[in-house]
Amino acid sequence: MACLNDNSFGPACGNTKIENVSAFYKGSSLENRYELDLKSLTVEIRAVSRFVVEQSGKSSLVLLLLCLLDHMEESVSPITVDDLELTSVARETARKHVIAVSQDPILLPPSQYSAIRTNLDPYQEAKDEGIYEALRRVTSNCPSPQRTGIYTRVSTTIDLLSQGQRQLFNFARAIVRQLVRGRHGVWQGILLLDEIFSSVDQETDEMKWKIIEDFFEE
Repeated sequence: MACLNDNSFGPACGNTKIENVSAFYKGSSLENRYELDLKSLTVEIRAVSRFVVEQSGKSSLVLLLLCLLDHMEESVSPITVDDLELTSVARETARKHVIAVSQDPILLPPSQYSAIRTNLDPYQEAKDEGIYEALRRVTSNCPSPQRTGIYTRVSTTIDLLSQGQRQLFNFARAIVRQLVRGRHGVWQGILLLDEIFSSVDQETDEMKWKIIEDFFEE
């Protein structure tokens, strides 16, 4: 199937429809149907709404929408976002247009390129001003623009952060992604939050909600 490129896909509203979809991790053994990670899932998520998964399967649903799970061919209907079939979109393109935040900090492997800026903007699409704005929202120790602090290697700073601060690093990345989308005139879309309010203090909890309200809600 032909895949749409970057210029052809970008959720304008985020209406998401999944109907009778079963999915599995690529490479999983499928000797019986009980080994499926998602089985016969049907859900509709309307634009400008919050959708909460209270039971198991939260992470699998996130992975499905990030095209990191493969759905069974016999699934009745395709997964659609704003009436566009997700399978018609190149996986890398789909991932760039869906913002996901998990409770575990996701960092690039240590290397000479693993700077704060690279970790917050792996696609190298944001302006430095956006990087600083994101950092200011999650930490009082924002690097100074005059000292090129955003080019500091993450490995030299991450050990100084608490678990809650490391989670906020993921939120800073989400802010950067949203600012990039805004530069292209697209503020709507899909925001996936996976267990982000677990094991955090009240101050961090309130900061996360404030970020969601300021950057991701109309």
